[in-house]
Amino acid sequence: MVIENERQRNILFSVCLIALAFAISVGWHYAQAQYEGKGYPESTFLFAPGDKFNDFMNAFKALQANGTPYNFYTQSGVLMPYLPLTFVALKPLAIFQIKTAFMVFSLFSIIAFVSIAYFSIFKKMNDRLIGYFLAIIFVVTSYPFLFQLDRGNVEMMVFILMALFLWAFQKNKAWAIIPLAAAIAMKLYPGVFLFLFLGKKQYRSFVFGSLLAILFGFIGYLSISLWSGDTILNIIGQNIHQMSLFTPMYAFSYMGFQHNHTLWGYVIGLNGLIQKMTGSPLIEYGIASKLYAVLAIVLFLLVALFVVFARREQWRKIVALTGCMLVLPYTSFDYTLINWFFAISAYLIYNKNKYSLPYLILILIPFLPVDYILIKNDASISIVIYSITISLAVLFAIFSGKKVRI
Repeated sequence: MVIENERQRNILFSVCLIALAFAISVGWHYAQAQYEGKGYPESTFLFAPGDKFNDFMNAFKALQANGTPYNFYTQSGVLMPYLPLTFVALKPLAIFQIKTAFMVFSLFSIIAFVSIAYFSIFKKMNDRLIGYFLAIIFVVTSYPFLFQLDRGNVEMMVFILMALFLWAFQKNKAWAIIPLAAAIAMKLYPGVFLFLFLGKKQYRSFVFGSLLAILFGFIGYLSISLWSGDTILNIIGQNIHQMSLFTPMYAFSYMGFQHNHTLWGYVIGLNGLIQKMTGSPLIEYGIASKLYAVLAIVLFLLVALFVVFARREQWRKIVALTGCMLVLPYTSFDYTLINWFFAISAYLIYNKNKYSLPYLILILIPFLPVDYILIKNDASISIVIYSITISLAVLFAIFSGKKVRI
């Protein structure tokens, strides 16, 4: 294989670093399990083995529950905070038995990510066989994808829609709003990418994209109403109720601390430490959550101003928006790190200036398993490393470099 330019060299370096970090982590956890007799969490960088694939399994069972998918909570005690279009997207898999459906979903996820990785990054290697080989290595050794596969979370569908949107957006396709609107209707946070349209002064696309997301959301509620026989208003009420239960359950306790990478995690950690030392938290969670919400909104608005008004390279704006999407919510479990792929690919492909090796390493860290030190229970040092590296990558993207002609 002949390396023809700096971009190809950095692509190859990225694959080698991710694969090496994967091999080291597997060896570390294998030694912990086999030679020291330790179980979870020391034995794996993934989630608890006894809960394997349950994000998919529970969503699929909810899809088959009597009435609406949200009735699954009253039947099993498992929250279903997903927006209804998620269940509509899963509905075609209902023709299979649950294990077969999961295998189809997993196989589709692997093929989709390898294809996205190849056409986004590895096609630049010029040799198709080498490109696909590197794409496969990249995918099967990437921590976020392995965590996503282990959980079976529907995040993969959002990721595919986002990849389709960013490709269409870069090609100035008018239909780019469609996959973005569908992604927003599944999980709200992709809505941050609507601001890319404002940055290009495509105000009509911003408005139509927002309205289309609302329409897709309504279609989701209508579809569940039609197949369940329940009213749309009742389904909306069930959905909102379970979303309201999700936040206090995961954002105000250590249940949302492990395998998480948001800035809110620092509040949980600090409050927990103070409570352990003094018997009471530093600040009551209800108050802290309101203050954090204000801070998160302010930080996002500052990033949005950068995206809309700054004359900067497009990759910087993609990094900034993806970072906001990952670190500003109350909870953002590690399967959502798969979306950081867009930041990595944007830097590797759309950066027109000299590459920075330290920055390349920094931007690759969220794709590496780094849970070598446990903080509390199954929460590891990764919750600190991922949030810091993503935040630093965003700050570098915003404040480094020169203005460009847009």
